[in-house]
Amino acid sequence: MYSSLYQGSGCALGWLELINHRLAGHILWVKPGGLPGAAAKNYSAGFTNRLDAAGISYVAPAGSAQVLSWNYGQAILNGGGLTGFWTNSFYLDLPKRQLISDNPSLKLTITPSSGLFQGSILNPDTGNSLKFQGALFQDINVGLGYFLNSDQSGQIYLGPNP
Repeated sequence: MYSSLYQGSGCALGWLELINHRLAGHILWVKPGGLPGAAAKNYSAGFTNRLDAAGISYVAPAGSAQVLSWNYGQAILNGGGLTGFWTNSFYLDLPKRQLISDNPSLKLTITPSSGLFQGSILNPDTGNSLKFQGALFQDINVGLGYFLNSDQSGQIYLGPNP
């Protein structure tokens, strides 16, 4: 796999394999420092990272069927300069496009046709909004994603409430 990034200044490359509808492999992601404009917004000094890549095919639910097998969930954010783990409980009813959260600043949108999600939450330490995005993994019944916070990145987990 090869993808040119940052208008040809960086790239992502590696070997991926697809076995039984599962994607796995390793990718090297290179972002040089000193890029102009929007490309320099995060990690302006650049980086080189080796990443594990994983994926599985997604099947959009029929009609008003649930995308995941739970309604009572939790969003857990960590990393990215946050102080510890942030856990936010919520009730999700996708067919009615309803999200009820313990934290009123939590906004979450799931697109059942693609299995992608996005949203935001207020950072109580800074007062700024953190925007996140990710994908649903039906085989393990969760959503996994990331957010950018200044010069660091963090992860978000969406899963059933224990």
